[in-house]
Amino acid sequence: MLYRIKQPETKAEFKHYYHLRWKLLRAPWNQPEGSEVDDIDDKCFYVMAITVNADEKDKVIGIARLQFNSDDEAQIRYMAVTKSLMRWWVVLMYSQATATRMMRMTGIST
Repeated sequence: MLYRIKQPETKAEFKHYYHLRWKLLRAPWNQPEGSEVDDIDDKCFYVMAITVNADEKDKVIGIARLQFNSDDEAQIRYMAVTKSLMRWWVVLMYSQATATRMMRMTGIST
């Protein structure tokens, strides 16, 4: 499977990002759509994994949020991936390379 990791940038990309976040993390507990957004979302950094297929529309398959707890501490939260790709995503998100990449993309020195 070909995929790419990117930051959501457009309104449509954020819509897909938040929909997957709700679908995988909130809907199973009967939480309404909209409950996936919290009060510090506007202060966080986001990444999403998107399929890259020439013959079909790109599809968001995984999401994560980097939350800054202080000037020198951050944590990855709201990680979710479609069920069929869960094993792959866990390996990816816990790899040092991904954490380093997220930090570099936000300007945090590594």
